[in-house]
Amino acid sequence: MLIIQKKEGVKFTQIPFDGSSEEFTAVLGGHVDMTLTGIMYSVKGQLRPLAMSTFKRLKQFPDIPTLIDLGYDYYNDSYFGIFGPAGMDPTQVEKLEKAFAKAMDTDAVQRVVDNTAMIPRIMGSKEYTKFLEDGWVAEIARLKDAGLLKKVATQPR
Repeated sequence: MLIIQKKEGVKFTQIPFDGSSEEFTAVLGGHVDMTLTGIMYSVKGQLRPLAMSTFKRLKQFPDIPTLIDLGYDYYNDSYFGIFGPAGMDPTQVEKLEKAFAKAMDTDAVQRVVDNTAMIPRIMGSKEYTKFLEDGWVAEIARLKDAGLLKKVATQPR
């Protein structure tokens, strides 16, 4: 919401809730104008989706634009990674990367992806490490720019 606020020169009042069910109730009750949450499946016609914060449109909702589609240089996907100990044997890493990539093509995994409206982005260890590091730097810059963060000790390693 901070990205939209800044680009459009508007001010949103952020209201913290303990969970999406409270947000859902507040929107339906007319107590708040909108929410940014992952409650798409629970609303089924009760709310009008304005945009998705995913990297690309979901195949389950092809008509809902992403924030990127709408001209905002931002997305907020959920990231899931598999981690091993530092210094892991590179041949074992390569073997695991191939096995995980192969597993992504199975019907069982595809059903989970479809049922949870996830967008798979398969990355190897080096690519994922860079992706996380770059994302950390970008998120810190956004938070500082919004005045929500004054100081960060170091980038996590």
